[in-house]
Amino acid sequence: MNYNDIVARIQKGENPEDIVKEFTDNINKAQKEVAAAKEAEAKADAKSKKLDEIAVAIAHALNEYMLVSGIDAEKLRGVEVRELLDKFLPLMDWLKNIDIKVSTSAPKAIPLNNADKVIANWLKSFNW
Repeated sequence: MNYNDIVARIQKGENPEDIVKEFTDNINKAQKEVAAAKEAEAKADAKSKKLDEIAVAIAHALNEYMLVSGIDAEKLRGVEVRELLDKFLPLMDWLKNIDIKVSTSAPKAIPLNNADKVIANWLKSFNW
């Protein structure tokens, strides 16, 4: 609200004290919103820093695990671990429900003349 807005409102008969109260209320509201945004940003920064620290610790532990177990691989960095965890962790609940069955029998050999039938049946199972 600028000077001309104030003059126009007073000329329309508005009470100057009401205008001041409205202005004060809006200033207070704006200050609260700015403070809340700064607080939220500070919390997000603190959370990100903590996750970075944890990722570095995990990277060190994984690098030591690879060393002790004799795996010759490039050392992981905290940034890489953080990126992997940020992508992987949201899938954890979904992965917990996967049931993996391992067959101990060898697959049957399919005669070449039956291969077309097997492939056709397999594609048919996907409604192709």
